[in-house]
Amino acid sequence: MEQQKGIWIDHRKALVVDLNGTEKLRTIYSELDDDSTRIDSPSKFGDQAIRHEKKLQAKKEKVLKNFYDDILESIENNDELYVFGPASAKKELKKAIEDSPKKPSSIKMETADSMTDNQVVARVKEHFDK
Repeated sequence: MEQQKGIWIDHRKALVVDLNGTEKLRTIYSELDDDSTRIDSPSKFGDQAIRHEKKLQAKKEKVLKNFYDDILESIENNDELYVFGPASAKKELKKAIEDSPKKPSSIKMETADSMTDNQVVARVKEHFDK
């Protein structure tokens, strides 16, 4: 039996809506915030901050990989997925899904603005009622 799930995602959090049986909404947070991705070190020239861009980018990629792995734990092989959100995170999630052994039966993607939890659930229901 195909299971229908919707995922609203940006780089800060994902809302996973499971429409099978009882409607379930699960929020998954990434650890990506301005403080966790800052790497400043003191300079020998006084009170200056040196940004290590390569280290910063590597840390950001690691945080996002862990975030996408957490989302993948809620996906089954026979799921029909509807992924939507405002940023590039949905495309990055799709790539993570394609690279994982968990292959949903179908993935539909759309761009959407920020939404409340209730709006996300309503949009997922509307998508699968079509």
